[in-house]
Amino acid sequence: FNYVFEQFVSRLSLWLYKARTYAGKVAILHSICLPVDKNLAKLIDRVMLQFMHGEEINPSSTTTGLRFVKKAIVFAD
Repeated sequence: FNYVFEQFVSRLSLWLYKARTYAGKVAILHSICLPVDKNLAKLIDRVMLQFMHGEEINPSSTTTGLRFVKKAIVFAD
């Protein structure tokens, strides 16, 4: 569980400053996401939003900062 998530965060961190456009970031996210359980999915959602907004990738962070794209737009239910 933790290993998979740590690898996910590690790969996002590598790409954080290389991906400039939303389309590029979405392509990166699609290439590294895996089917996971509900709790891990929530953590991944959090760091995906941080990645999309160029924020520091920190899964334990509860602050969101200034975001121009709402969560509902990024994650369609």
